[in-house]
Amino acid sequence: MDLLKTFGLLSYILRGLPELWQFRQVRRGKYRELQSRRLKALVRHTYDNVDLYRHKYDQAGVHPDDIQTIGDLEKLPIITRQDLIDGFPQAILARNIKTEDWRVAATSGSTGVPIRVYKDRALLKRGCLAALLMHKILGKQVGTKLRRGLVAIWLTSPDSLEALLAEEMTKLPRFLIRSYHRLDAKDNPHEHLRGLSRYQPDIVLTYPSVLRNMAIVARQERLATPQPKVLIVSGELLDENSRQIISSVFNGEIINCYVATEAGTIAMECGHHQGLHVNSGDVILELLQDGKPVPPRVPGSLVVTNLRNKSTPIIRYSGLGDVAVFSDKKCPCGSKLPLLEVVEGRIVDSLVLPDGRLLHPYSLTLALEHIPMVARFQIIQESIDRVRTLIVAEKNANVSTNVSTFDEGGQLRDRVWQNLRQILGEGIDITIELVQDIPKSRERGYQTVRSLVERRG
Repeated sequence: MDLLKTFGLLSYILRGLPELWQFRQVRRGKYRELQSRRLKALVRHTYDNVDLYRHKYDQAGVHPDDIQTIGDLEKLPIITRQDLIDGFPQAILARNIKTEDWRVAATSGSTGVPIRVYKDRALLKRGCLAALLMHKILGKQVGTKLRRGLVAIWLTSPDSLEALLAEEMTKLPRFLIRSYHRLDAKDNPHEHLRGLSRYQPDIVLTYPSVLRNMAIVARQERLATPQPKVLIVSGELLDENSRQIISSVFNGEIINCYVATEAGTIAMECGHHQGLHVNSGDVILELLQDGKPVPPRVPGSLVVTNLRNKSTPIIRYSGLGDVAVFSDKKCPCGSKLPLLEVVEGRIVDSLVLPDGRLLHPYSLTLALEHIPMVARFQIIQESIDRVRTLIVAEKNANVSTNVSTFDEGGQLRDRVWQNLRQILGEGIDITIELVQDIPKSRERGYQTVRSLVERRG
């Protein structure tokens, strides 16, 4: 069986050889023609096969024949997060994609509005191969030889994108994946540190909050810390404070990667850390203010188009809710890809439990994301023994029903409370409030989980 897998893998790699040339052209800045060609084909496919987009385009009076180059992109309407939520399952799935060729991926809930989309299995396999070749790709960037050993500290919920990638990874030949290991992001930092000590990887792939928690625990308990050479972080905003905390314990190169379940890999740092290089072969990135593009060094709301995924196309999607700035710098690495600086995005705090343990926020977001009629939520730790949960009910449901179900004694309120109690344990006062909206923090953007408890480190 391994031999058959190996032949299948070699066939897949050979079919992808033309893309290696395209990647070189993209890196050299010759990507607009490639983007235009892929966009034109994608819009035609989407209009013919995806009900949500056909309805939106007909409403806007735009036809696929109107889209010839990326300069025509602005003719297309913006697609929101709510559009994808309302369109699931049938209206966002391309009818010409075979069932065996797609998988459903769910977001972590770190934005407070969890959604599900369909992902091409071929792209999942491509992501696995990229992870296995990461030591070759990054070794040149950071100027050091890297072994194949990689530890991914990811979510293990069965419908997360990370879990789907891990599942596809297990289908590859054993000789390719024997140095790949996976830990659960929801485990405590001590388990993560023990895992790194056991596997001694050169590369770690995880979320900023996971590394930050490990660094805090290692520093305050004076623990011996394994030292991977490269730390790749994604899924959350890597703010400067977190980078400093991580760097105070881990000596490895921190590579920030901007990834979203809906849109795939959007941008990634190189070893020079001058910004994030936009993945222009696979995505088109717009930064807009009042619907108009902004110049470099001016913040704009991020709108992304993924040129690859056919199962649920992502075209002019504003649902990431991030604000970013295009840099006017030139990176010393020589790449001519646009440089991006994300200035406001997905920030998560870990909770400090009464016994001093740190609880990763995804344990809480995953507990609430599939409760019906919850449009958005925020969990705030106000003190060591008090957690307040804000719930925004779905607007398209009956208002009186929303109020009753989330009021004292309501069925959904009890379900929220029980899910949180199961994770937080006894000794913590849990309150639940139904609110009209959840405000953004001016300093830190929108946070699904906020901890107001100061901690050592």
